[in-house]
Amino acid sequence: MSEGDGTAEALSLKEDFRSAGLSPEDLAMLEYAEKITLAPWTVTESDVENLRAHGFDDVAILEVATVSAYRNFIARVANGLGIELEDGKLADNPEARAAMMEGLV
Repeated sequence: MSEGDGTAEALSLKEDFRSAGLSPEDLAMLEYAEKITLAPWTVTESDVENLRAHGFDDVAILEVATVSAYRNFIARVANGLGIELEDGKLADNPEARAAMMEGLV
């Protein structure tokens, strides 16, 4: 990959998003998504209020919650079937996307 293509930034986020120099808004969003991933039963109204305090409206909060939950769902289904997902492969496949939209994957 060429320098300046965002690879270093993406790897930094994957390794430790808290040290990646993100905006307070992005940091709050990723901390919320992490909580949904690692301990969803601990999410409270105060977590949602924290996102609002960082400028997220209800639609944006819903989007963060649903995208996070969806990604976790796909990973858990794949784990349950013994399938190893490659980052981006499923999302980049038009047939897979269509099947997901129809509830077939």
